[in-house]
Amino acid sequence: MSIRVYGVDCPELGQPYGAEARDMTTKLLNGRRVEIIPAQTRKSYKREVAGVVLLDDMIVLQDTLISDGLAWVDDRFCHMAVCDSWRQHQADAKAAKRGLWSVENPTPPWTWRRLQRSGVAHK
Repeated sequence: MSIRVYGVDCPELGQPYGAEARDMTTKLLNGRRVEIIPAQTRKSYKREVAGVVLLDDMIVLQDTLISDGLAWVDDRFCHMAVCDSWRQHQADAKAAKRGLWSVENPTPPWTWRRLQRSGVAHK
């Protein structure tokens, strides 16, 4: 099953911390029991939009990615009550300069993708 993780956006593989976000996700999910919690009725790019909870530890994937500085809260789409908690985790990660927040002026992935499509060079 392929899903789009609700409320967050990780750096792309060509961006700083993109590989770390992928590796953390793989490590967390590999061989683990998870619950996929649908977050909206409409699909995005033919994928379910959902939250991911690791059942054995009750770890929320989005929480971990944001707290470790490996994802942005995507304010364009994150409208559930839990998003406020994730925004606080993001502020904490930013203040501690964890992950992508250790880079000066990190480029959000939605901006990076738009620049890639337009052919504009950037970091």
